[in-house]
Amino acid sequence: MSFVAGAAPLALNGARYRGELVVRRTGQTLAVANALRLEQYLRGVVPWEMPWHWQPAALRAQAIAARTYALATRNPGSSFDLYADTRDQMYGGVRAEKSSTNRAVAATGGEIVTWRGQPARTYYSSTSGGRTESGRDAWGYSRPYLASVADPYDAISPHHDWGPWRFSARKLARRLGVPSVGDVIERWNASGRVAAVAFRWHGGARVVDGGAVQTALKLPSTWFTIRVASAHARHEPSWAGRYIVVLASVPLADGRPHGRRVARSDALPGLRPGYWVVFRGPYAIRSQAERHAAGGYVRRLDAN
Repeated sequence: MSFVAGAAPLALNGARYRGELVVRRTGQTLAVANALRLEQYLRGVVPWEMPWHWQPAALRAQAIAARTYALATRNPGSSFDLYADTRDQMYGGVRAEKSSTNRAVAATGGEIVTWRGQPARTYYSSTSGGRTESGRDAWGYSRPYLASVADPYDAISPHHDWGPWRFSARKLARRLGVPSVGDVIERWNASGRVAAVAFRWHGGARVVDGGAVQTALKLPSTWFTIRVASAHARHEPSWAGRYIVVLASVPLADGRPHGRRVARSDALPGLRPGYWVVFRGPYAIRSQAERHAAGGYVRRLDAN
């Protein structure tokens, strides 16, 4: 059964939608899908995927990315193509629409990104942590344009850094479903995220997928490291609290890069492990680092 919008949009649970609302029975419940033209759909997506007050060029880029993603991930064999949340793209219908993003959608009408003549999978996110994850590492979907690359602009994101989060040994073991936790060994993928974690205890061990650890501990991402605290005070590196200028970061698997100052990221307190880091510094205060920040971005070395 379907309901078609007339002079005014249709309403469902207090929210208005353009196009049609298609109702289907699924077992003992009803499922509702909003069927509408692509350009109308994008008007309800772009302002929920990017702040509507950002610069017009950014909004146009978001419109092209959202349009391309929608076309690349269509599911003709299903009763609907896309989820209206982070499983695909955030979609709010009429309530999400803004004049600035409507203009961006109209200005880029029909424009998409292609790969070998087909719509590319234009994945995007609000925060990368300083480096994107490759398609292979994230979804097992390998394409040359889905490579892991440095993202120095991510430092402005309020979610760029997170933690440290602390768990008692008992709580950590309970969350992970293991008898106890005595030792932890992480294995990182080529994008610097945790692929798997080995938890050891007296008399046994278990290897847990990195995504499963993230879910069990309710972490924001798989870019983390676990340290088991001992009864003795840990000696923190003397650079803790200082600043460096990060010029480049390269996965350990790619080999040591060239540079006057290069170190493994796990040797620089507070940086995510799994990388070679080319940097300047350290500097005692941020303003001093900022004077030397040409070509890079400033990071504070905080011991976790």
